[in-house]
Amino acid sequence: MDETIRIIIIDDSEAMLVMINTMLNDLGYHNVTAFSSPIKALAELHQYPTRYDVVFTDLNMPDIDGMGLIRHLGEMHYKGGSALCPNWIFESLSWQRRSPVNNTFV
Repeated sequence: MDETIRIIIIDDSEAMLVMINTMLNDLGYHNVTAFSSPIKALAELHQYPTRYDVVFTDLNMPDIDGMGLIRHLGEMHYKGGSALCPNWIFESLSWQRRSPVNNTFV
């Protein structure tokens, strides 16, 4: 994987952040920053608008939901990619079999 890809993940569940970070690391993405607060994540993105290439955010969070967060990214003309990722997507992926050859998801 491209080691220069910088990813930010936002989820109010610490357990989900650990699981998503682990999955991304397993896929070769090691430059990952996690936030459990969408408010703090937005502050980081406003302060450093070009630091991250991709934003993955949960849908249901307190203060600002994922749709609101993506709306804020649009208003600030964020140039990176963004994806709304409800927890059930990651939960279902975490149960997939791993390849015994290279420990990746099959």
